[in-house]
Amino acid sequence: MKIQGSIMNRIQESACMFPIDFKVTVGFGGTEYMWSDKHAYSVCSVDQNWRNKNFEIIGVQQDNAERVDNNGASESQSYRFTPNTAGYICYLKSEIVETVNGKRKLYKPVIWNEETKRWNKGGASVTLGHRSEYHDFSF
Repeated sequence: MKIQGSIMNRIQESACMFPIDFKVTVGFGGTEYMWSDKHAYSVCSVDQNWRNKNFEIIGVQQDNAERVDNNGASESQSYRFTPNTAGYICYLKSEIVETVNGKRKLYKPVIWNEETKRWNKGGASVTLGHRSEYHDFSF
């Protein structure tokens, strides 16, 4: 559990749950929430039933984000996103969780361990469902 960073990023980061029958598709947007910055991502690969293990493995790559406003070092920022097909791929694993509203699906960051041939917890925490970019100029 993260305890650092802006409260808004922590709230947005934890609000990414989907119906259990939700299907992620290539091109779907996501956001990596940093301390207060945000980086836009796109889904580049989807394995709906990874090796018949009943979970999904989603590959995401950070997008190219071009600033398109003229607001300088301000809070008001607008970006144009294009895919970065040469970028590093981060992975997310689906997980079904029980909530007060029933079962929901969420995606947690994982890293492939070549030695054990397993997915381990860790990696970039990318939240699916909304593509956003933001640079905090106060740091």
